[in-house]
Amino acid sequence: MLVFDVKCYPSVLRIKEAVNLAVIAVPAVSVPEVLEQCGEKGIKNVVVISAGFKEAGREGAMLESELIRISSAFS
Repeated sequence: MLVFDVKCYPSVLRIKEAVNLAVIAVPAVSVPEVLEQCGEKGIKNVVVISAGFKEAGREGAMLESELIRISSAFS
């Protein structure tokens, strides 16, 4: 699929090539799933561009802790 002439994939796991860096720019509630996919794919470098984590309160802090747990599992 192309978006503005840029090749895009419906899932990180559908990318056939090796990936050096993933930029995750989805709503905060979707970040853990995408981060899990990055780990499964072997992507070691990730930048998250989203809002709604610790700065948003208790639920966001719990979500942020989940990201840390996922990252630790794949490092």
